[in-house]
Amino acid sequence: MENEERKPGLTAMSMSRHQLEALRRSTVLVVAGADAALSLIELLAEGGVGRIILVQQGEKKCGRFQAVTSSDTSLEIRSYNEAEGVNALEGLLAEVDLVVETFLDWQIKLGLSDLAMRLGKALIHSGVVGHRYQIYFIKPGKSACLRCALPGVGIEDFPLGAVAPHPIKAVETWAGSLMALDAIKYLADLGVIQTTTLWRIDPLSGDIEAVRNLASVKDCPDCGLPFKSH
Repeated sequence: MENEERKPGLTAMSMSRHQLEALRRSTVLVVAGADAALSLIELLAEGGVGRIILVQQGEKKCGRFQAVTSSDTSLEIRSYNEAEGVNALEGLLAEVDLVVETFLDWQIKLGLSDLAMRLGKALIHSGVVGHRYQIYFIKPGKSACLRCALPGVGIEDFPLGAVAPHPIKAVETWAGSLMALDAIKYLADLGVIQTTTLWRIDPLSGDIEAVRNLASVKDCPDCGLPFKSH
């Protein structure tokens, strides 16, 4: 009902005032390609993130993202010239506390990992390899960068161009939910983030795999750099 008093959500009841304020002050860059970005942005807004910058790959359908954000969250749509490569995003990374990517182009994923490491920005990676979906929280100075992590999980070769999103929407929603949870935990300093573990789900078999001990490599020019706290 229009005049009904609004009850506090679960987020407000389970966090301190300091944690809620940290979320409100936070800015997240979502580099979106796969449909996981839709549930990701909805849950970031519901969780109290104050500002989201969206860079979208492919056909622009920004209305669906705006529809899932609350009036308390600022959603800014930024353009991205793919011809300029991942370095075109460098200026945006300077504005944000965290980067979350669901891009479909693996070359951009790798370049974004390199850029985030160089600038000391935490990055949540997601990707589809065959029929497996993987999620990986990359914290500079602690986690292996994507170039070092992929061989560690048995991915030596990856597509040279863009891949298709996962055909099962429930899997995309699962991925968006997991990324949103890690983002909220990181920004609010809540709970434990497994920064050296890559998660994979096989929707056909139902198996969930955790590939652990993906620590930074000291002699790597990317993940060997010291971490700059957000």
